[in-house]
Amino acid sequence: LDSQYLEEDMLDVMDLDCSKVLDYISDEERTEKIKKYYKYAYSGTITNIHGHYTMNMSGSDFDMDILFAASNKNIIKGKYKNQRVVTYAAKKPHKKLFTEEDLFFTDTFSFGTQIGQITNTCSTICGLIPIFPEGSKERQILEDRLKAGCAAQSRQIDKTKIGENVKTLGTVCKQFQRAKDGDSTEEIVRKNFYNTILADKKPYFFRYKYRQLNKELNEYIRNAESACQSRFCMSFKDLLSISEEQRTPQQKDFLFYYDKFLPVLDSDCVMNKICHYIESVDFEIKKKVRSSDGFDWHVLTGENFQPEKVLTEKLYNVIIEEMNKKHLDLRSLKLSNPELVRKNSVTQKDEFDKETWINLLRSKLEEICSNEEKLANHLVYIFYEVKNSLNKSVLWGVAGKAIYENIKNKTNTFYFPVKNQNGSIKFLYENYSIEKIELNDLKEENNG
Repeated sequence: LDSQYLEEDMLDVMDLDCSKVLDYISDEERTEKIKKYYKYAYSGTITNIHGHYTMNMSGSDFDMDILFAASNKNIIKGKYKNQRVVTYAAKKPHKKLFTEEDLFFTDTFSFGTQIGQITNTCSTICGLIPIFPEGSKERQILEDRLKAGCAAQSRQIDKTKIGENVKTLGTVCKQFQRAKDGDSTEEIVRKNFYNTILADKKPYFFRYKYRQLNKELNEYIRNAESACQSRFCMSFKDLLSISEEQRTPQQKDFLFYYDKFLPVLDSDCVMNKICHYIESVDFEIKKKVRSSDGFDWHVLTGENFQPEKVLTEKLYNVIIEEMNKKHLDLRSLKLSNPELVRKNSVTQKDEFDKETWINLLRSKLEEICSNEEKLANHLVYIFYEVKNSLNKSVLWGVAGKAIYENIKNKTNTFYFPVKNQNGSIKFLYENYSIEKIELNDLKEENNG
């Protein structure tokens, strides 16, 4: 970093609590401090908090939400040619003296924004674009809608600051238009055209975001497989392997309606391609996650740990009893609220209830063993040796801090990928090598 550049352009450091401290130290100290704060900032643009160019950067605001620069070749290659940054003329809020009632209105007015819906619609539009050839009318309209979606999303973000409802993405993007009696031929043609580019399905990769969507897709695929076996005496995979010319009219109709009523948009958009590629690779994740074969659980315990039989039995009985109670309570809740099963969603209340249950379990276990390290050691033994099928997230929720201390106290070195021009590991056009890091040296560097 150039000292003169720092002096001229970075006297006030944006979004850092340390910015005021820098005004009271020497120039040399200030330069060293900034070097430390920004030594890992490999991309992005750091600007003066009062710099006029902040407002010149395509609507960038003062907390750098929008202003961003990158040298990554994938990002540069993936951009649209000759396309300008999408922005819009934001409305200015009305000047007024706020009352307590105004503050309450502003708070409640911020609820229910359509940011998520617009984002999902734009993701679907991105999935539709590859279906149509370059230069086609359909593709041009979809790209325009994507720009409109970007502006609509920005308006939704600014909605609370503006203090009034803002224009959202048009319903024409998602709503099917039916031909009515009395419609002219031109009107029917127009409606049919817009119906071919509807963003009415989520992209294929969304199946891993929404559990209910994944369930619907799996059921649809199973039914299609059964129908294919029944009608054509072959698997769906075998049907796809038949060339277009060799398929019978019935087989062509079957595949046409399969695609038409598929719950997701399975196009060749980038994210769908990545999703299919990951699906094609067998990472053996279930085997690695659910199996502790070959894992030495002693690395999670303190030095020279030996389990005590009586204490282990007491802790084990409490854990099993509380987990059974929780399972029964959850089952009763689902039976009394079938809607929860259908939505299959996790709310903030669910997370709060889980944390409360973990704290309650920890309290009951601490009544049996008040020594934090001793308790953690025995819990590791129970969860990995006594009954390996127990949910490990409960173990880490109850004794995670103590287990971390055990690992830290027994660890002096670790290995980490570091940038190296001569390294043998290639990642995103950079070379890396695995290097040994001394934990004590790292502590001294951070303290220094």
